[in-house]
Amino acid sequence: MQKILSEKELDILLASFLGIKYETNCYLLKAGFIELIKKESLYYIQKGDNLGLLLEKLNGDFLDLLFFIKDIDTPFIINNKVPVVIEIPYRGPNFFPLKVIKYWEKNGFKQHINRDLYALNYKTFRALNFSISPVQCKIVESIHDAGVILEMIEKTFDRFTGDMLVIPEIESSILSEEILGAYDNKTLIGFLRFYTKNNISWIGHIAVSQNYRGKGIGTALIQNYIQRQINLGFEKFQQWVVSDNQPAVRLYSEFGFQYINKSSISLLMT
Repeated sequence: MQKILSEKELDILLASFLGIKYETNCYLLKAGFIELIKKESLYYIQKGDNLGLLLEKLNGDFLDLLFFIKDIDTPFIINNKVPVVIEIPYRGPNFFPLKVIKYWEKNGFKQHINRDLYALNYKTFRALNFSISPVQCKIVESIHDAGVILEMIEKTFDRFTGDMLVIPEIESSILSEEILGAYDNKTLIGFLRFYTKNNISWIGHIAVSQNYRGKGIGTALIQNYIQRQINLGFEKFQQWVVSDNQPAVRLYSEFGFQYINKSSISLLMT
């Protein structure tokens, strides 16, 4: 594994893939790669005609692999000191990337988590009837709540699939008024982090403190979030849901969310 030190070096590595057919999971634009090069967090591995770009995540806690595979028969063994994650997007069950998955399984990876993309249009939003008094949902205002939010994230989300945040990112979301909190008196017991991309309002994270789960807090957060965003003029909503999390799938379906034939599967080598 070698560090990429310049944009020119990256361009040379990618040049051999121009104008030909190859398998890839690359989701980054050029600007994203340049930022990683500046941070000295981008590496590469070459195996024959195949290329892997490795991105440091969570200060080197694990690596994210973006692959460019010309020859599916050439082995791609990685001698890793930290876990390596591959995220492969695909267009629904009819396009499940079995061949690519089998390739990486032969090279030491195991299937990890499958996620599906769900979308909602404000016209199909269905408000639910429920009562969780005295819990109050409101925008989180204090950056002092960042530590509580981080703790809920660490206890709720898989650290390998891009869901983990660090304190500065949480504080930035608070200052941008992009975290809705659920409060029992003055105690933060749940939150929903959201953001906007291409005029679509996305749910990034939703979590509830362990002692308050099963009491409708998540339902309240989702409903308050959607109604707030509709009042601000948003018409479209999207979010990723773990495929086998049936309680979450049922809940979002009750609100009117529908699967839009986009999925992603992660593979893991530890």
